[in-house]
Order: sequence, then C-alpha cells, then structure tokens
Amino acid sequence: MDAQEQKRDFDILLVDDDDDYRMIVSRWLKKEYDILDVASGTEAVELLKTKTPGLVLLDYSMPEPDGPKTLRLIREDSKNAHIPVAFLTGMEETREEDGAVTCLSKSMGKAAILQEVHRLLSTVPN
Repeated sequence: MDAQEQKRDFDILLVDDDDDYRMIVSRWLKKEYDILDVASGTEAVELLKTKTPGLVLLDYSMPEPDGPKTLRLIREDSKNAHIPVAFLTGMEETREEDGAVTCLSKSMGKAAILQEVHRLLSTVPN
C-alpha cells in the first residue's frame, strides 16, 4: 500500500498552542469528526509517525517549531506527503506556502470552520 492509498486512522489532527482556541475548535469538530489535538508542532510530528489523519489543521504562529517549519517536518516523511494541511492563523496577510492547501482565519465562526473542514475532507479518500 503506497502513501496515497494509506488508510487514515482518524479524521483531523488539530495543532495549536493556544489551549483555549484548541479546546473550542476541538469541541466544534468532535460533534462530526474523529479528532486528535496536540499543543505543538513537535507533538504533531511525533504523532504522525504512527497515526494518519485525513486532514491537519495547523496553527501558523506557534513557538518553535512554527507552522511553516512543522509543515516542512511533516512533509519530510513520505507517508505524510498526501495529507492536506490547512494553516490556522490570526494574521490578516498569510499565504498558503510549503504545501498548505489553504489558510483559515482564527476569527472564522463555527459554521465557517465546519464548512471548510467538510470541503477539505470531501477531497480525501477514506
């Protein structure tokens, strides 16, 4: 089974160092999706060594490693190359880079985040 065919273990990996934001978004997503959440890029990279999500929601601005560096670390493992990653950001001017499929504003409400997550996951095989 190659990386493109690898079965996902859960739907979403949420990575954010802001405990409050992570808890709120996790609560929203858990009603519809199987989700794991971690507080750092390091934890995310370690988790991805043994688990495969359908989507990663990754905070852009975190302490070292930040979002872009974490994404590069995720992509270094060929089994993770196919996993779509969306940056979560509170900044107005953030661009998709390093393979992120999109940027989601942290100011988006519940309905908008759920809609985007649904759209992103609809393109990923089970």
